[in-house]
Amino acid sequence: MDPLQQLLGEIFSGDSLYPSAAARILSPEHGTAVAPASIKRWGQRGIRLADGRIIRLAMARCGTRLLTSRAALKRFILELTVAGEVAGLNDPLDPPKTCKRRNGGRMKKSRPSVAT
Repeated sequence: MDPLQQLLGEIFSGDSLYPSAAARILSPEHGTAVAPASIKRWGQRGIRLADGRIIRLAMARCGTRLLTSRAALKRFILELTVAGEVAGLNDPLDPPKTCKRRNGGRMKKSRPSVAT
């Protein structure tokens, strides 16, 4: 079945979500929240994978509003997770490089000191 037809069937069966509602579903109780703008971006531009493929969240336009569904969110997350496992991206991340580590153990002065 065509992904758009599938999404429209889900929307008309009562499973429609605005980007703000989809963001609330994905946001944890404590921690970093997902912004509605991210949901829109995932539907319009998608997420580019390491191999060059782009995965997009299925969205439909109704007038000036964008709609998606819980099932579309589930498919999107599943596709990203599977693609990440294949590429080995779901391994624990390296710790972030601090300024000190980037500069070989020495700190850069951000501005010259003022002599008094």
